[in-house]
Amino acid sequence: MSKTEILVSLITSLSKSEKRSVVMHSRRSDGEKDYIALFDIICDGVYDTQELQRRFRRERPGSSFDTTVKYLYNVVLNCLIEIRMGRDREFGYMSRLMKVKVLFEKSLYREGLAQLSKIEAQATKTEDYNIVFMALETELEVLTALDFGDLSEQQLVRRQVRMQESIRVVRNIYEHSFLYQLLRYRLSRKANVATSSKAGTFDDLIFSELNIVNKLPGKVFEISKNHLLFQANYFTGIGDTNQAFWAFTELNTLFEKNKHLWQNPPTDYLNVLEGTLSSLRAMGRYEDMDYFLDKLEGLCRESRYDSFRLEAMCIVFLYGMFRLLDRGLYVEALAFKWTNEKPLIDNLSHLNANRQAEIILYVSLLHYLNGNLPAAKKAINRIVFQGRDFTYLALYRAIRLVNLIYMYEEGEMNLIKSESRSILREMKEYSHRGSMDELFLRFINTSLPVTMSKRLELWGSYARPIARIRGNNKDKKLLSVFDFLSWIEAKITKRQMSDIVKAAIDDYKKP
Repeated sequence: MSKTEILVSLITSLSKSEKRSVVMHSRRSDGEKDYIALFDIICDGVYDTQELQRRFRRERPGSSFDTTVKYLYNVVLNCLIEIRMGRDREFGYMSRLMKVKVLFEKSLYREGLAQLSKIEAQATKTEDYNIVFMALETELEVLTALDFGDLSEQQLVRRQVRMQESIRVVRNIYEHSFLYQLLRYRLSRKANVATSSKAGTFDDLIFSELNIVNKLPGKVFEISKNHLLFQANYFTGIGDTNQAFWAFTELNTLFEKNKHLWQNPPTDYLNVLEGTLSSLRAMGRYEDMDYFLDKLEGLCRESRYDSFRLEAMCIVFLYGMFRLLDRGLYVEALAFKWTNEKPLIDNLSHLNANRQAEIILYVSLLHYLNGNLPAAKKAINRIVFQGRDFTYLALYRAIRLVNLIYMYEEGEMNLIKSESRSILREMKEYSHRGSMDELFLRFINTSLPVTMSKRLELWGSYARPIARIRGNNKDKKLLSVFDFLSWIEAKITKRQMSDIVKAAIDDYKKP
């Protein structure tokens, strides 16, 4: 992306309060400002680079477009950092540490040391051990430069011991994070880790993780959080949804007991609530979602930050749809969409790319499942024809398969063959033999028999591999986006997909 395209993407993602902050920044000095003129043009909806240049040069003849783009980019980033310093604990601490360094440069040692002492005490209470370490390190550097003043050896050693303790905690937190990242990587790359019998793949990570948890004598919130998060993802990854739900509920309890340690806004807690809802969905316990959806709605009401409120609203909206879609209640899901989508659709550009893709995909699918293919295609084209913004997302794989369904419905066989070849080339990086993708592409490139007897015979050849795929954990992730297998069954047997999904749920509930 060019600098101009990056700037446009940055500005279109701003909330109303963030845009107001940029405007207020421009009022700190008098005179005409080229950058605010460019800002206004982008806010008016001019996103095309060439049109943007034409408008800007017409309004600001003689001004450099490229220079103004770079300057506005820096202004916007600085405004966002200022906002974060006022609400984000870590940003606030870092800002105060920088001010302390300025005090020391101006030889205001007594004031600087007093500020460091306050920062260290507050960071200890909030368990921000990185900040504790930096405050102690800065203090010792200054005291060393001052030849330690009236500091006794005992006081010096006490400070060094506190530094060592903070280093130990920070190291354990980072080691835990590394193990969690390795776990997530293996879960996303291993082809068949569907049951606990396959769990040996992660033995080294499990033992290392438990060793970290047992290293520290006292309870540290970050370590406890990472431990439960590790377990929740591990159990989710091997398909043990009951244990995953237990881990997420323990995480919820941990957060509820430590509200004073929450980020502002509490993004980590938001992720925990979403993970809990995901586990409940995997177990089909839709009736238990209400408690956690209420928690999310409470966060929406309490938060002063537009972007966080929007993220929480998005999760509530998606899981409200999921519990209808998963049970084949497509008409009810569409009614739910019409009732609840407006705040999200109006602010879609303020969501991150993954959330935008989720909203667009499910709006598209709801139209398709209710028989409105033109509306479904119109919605998904917002992703397909802007692929450069979405191709890096894990969700994009499912989006391409859904788009193939729409091509199939319109009989665009040449396009299907071309897109299938492209997907098959990319499948070598992430797929496995007998995968859902492989079966789906084989089906969508096959002509269906005319007679029902031949169709039932064809279904017989698909039934066994479909049953095997449903038990494969890696394929379950893709199937949680859309039930491609039920769609295949519906097309072969000429049944309604909603009836197939409902029948599968009834069979699952039978003792």
